Amino acid sequence: MVGFDEFRAGIGQSQASVAGFADVDGLSETVIVGSASSVLLLIATIPLDQSNPLDEGARIRFAIDDVLEGPSQTIHVDEINEGCGGSLCYVVTGLSGSHKFALQWQTVGTRDASTDTGRVRSFQVIEISNASIVVNQSSQAADSATPPFTDILGLTATPTIAAGSVLLVLSNTQGELTVGEWVYTSRLLIGGAHQGPELLCFNDGENRGCGQSMMWFTDGLSGSVAFAAQWSEIAASALMDTGQVRTLQVVEITGLVNLLTQIVSVAADTLTAAYTDIVDLVDTVNVDGPGSVLVFAASVPLDPSADDTGAFRFHENAVGEGPEQYIFTDENDPQGCGHSIYHAAKGKAAGVHTFSLRGLNVTGVVSMDTTRNRSLAIVELLGITAGLTGTVAPSALESEVVAGGETIILTLANDTWLATGAPFDGSRQGIIDGLVSAGGEAAGWNAEVGPAIPVGNVVRTSDTVVTITLPAVAGYVITANETVTATIPAAALTTSSSDVVAVPTFDLTNETPPGGDPRRRRLLAAVM
Repeated sequence: MVGFDEFRAGIGQSQASVAGFADVDGLSETVIVGSASSVLLLIATIPLDQSNPLDEGARIRFAIDDVLEGPSQTIHVDEINEGCGGSLCYVVTGLSGSHKFALQWQTVGTRDASTDTGRVRSFQVIEISNASIVVNQSSQAADSATPPFTDILGLTATPTIAAGSVLLVLSNTQGELTVGEWVYTSRLLIGGAHQGPELLCFNDGENRGCGQSMMWFTDGLSGSVAFAAQWSEIAASALMDTGQVRTLQVVEITGLVNLLTQIVSVAADTLTAAYTDIVDLVDTVNVDGPGSVLVFAASVPLDPSADDTGAFRFHENAVGEGPEQYIFTDENDPQGCGHSIYHAAKGKAAGVHTFSLRGLNVTGVVSMDTTRNRSLAIVELLGITAGLTGTVAPSALESEVVAGGETIILTLANDTWLATGAPFDGSRQGIIDGLVSAGGEAAGWNAEVGPAIPVGNVVRTSDTVVTITLPAVAGYVITANETVTATIPAAALTTSSSDVVAVPTFDLTNETPPGGDPRRRRLLAAVM
């Protein structure tokens, strides 16, 4: 089962960072987590206001129940109205029930950073039940970059991967900001080979710099697989920040997932004044349906040889959606950065969709780095859904319920009912109890019909279909229409860790004349 919550601050909201960590406006909410065994994917993207004529910086980090969690990242704007946004990705497990999730930030340096009121920022939480965290490395150990690429201290692991899995590989690093100017480049090593993007990260010498976040989706691996976050010195001596947490995580998804897109490119491209597709970061894919959640991850390294700032955003069929991200370079050093942008979307219609990452010039003329991979990856997390049909759908008369024989058919997609025999038989009462009316009449569905359905009338027609036959219920009397919802308990399903609500609901139509007794009307009808 895929859960999805989105906390997005839209255009027009502004907020300045503060000395201590505080919630970013609009990017916090309390939600219900379905199961402690689920993996929760947290993704965030935040663009800073570029208009302040002074250097300013902020540090961002996730918080769960107001306790800081996972990696942090520093983002900044320089005094010539150039700067970057920030992004983070992180996974946790072991939570259930009600929890508050937030993206928090604090000021870095002496001047407070501000959010951009013209571009969307976002924080999203995706619950994935059929997944496990197989690598969960974090470190604050001292480390220094040297050419060529070497593993970042503390960010390596060699887990055993199940065949057929799709893997989410997440890394967040932060360089030390108090040691002068430096530039390093970072990448992911998967199974002994570089996969996904490669991004520059730098510090400008005024204790302003950027951290780095990357997320890549891959498959086709099994057995013992080595993973590492790597870096290489480009200019001066870059150090890891020992006061901030850096992370490497790998999530193994073993079913209900489609890896839709894996693109890397080093082709030349230059942005324009309007949003246009970045060369090669476009793909046309087939989406399973509106119950799925699509997770997008893109990373863009810029040519660092000029003063440039670009804005980037995901698009579907040329229509922008999700957050926007700033990335900039500084020709004086030369310094520059690449950055990532993350987004999740639900409700896409089944069928063919064209997705892309687009960019536009904010200042200067932005060019892509032709020596380092830029990337676009899209994964589809399939939702478990249930359809409701039968003779009660879309509606049945009050008298038809009284007479009995009406059917409710529940059909699953992307899951199956428990096995025939004792496992399924033990779940039948829970399926009956999940049939609930929104009404509360004394002789209505909840009082008369639900309790009257014997478990023997719940039949496992196939691995994905259950048929419920209603008994005759003479005492069913309503004075207004009722709407009944079928909620299938997770305990009746093979895979899902959360209850599944079947669609559509069905209506029961009152036939009683105003002031009349339905039982007298039925008796007269029988006599006639």
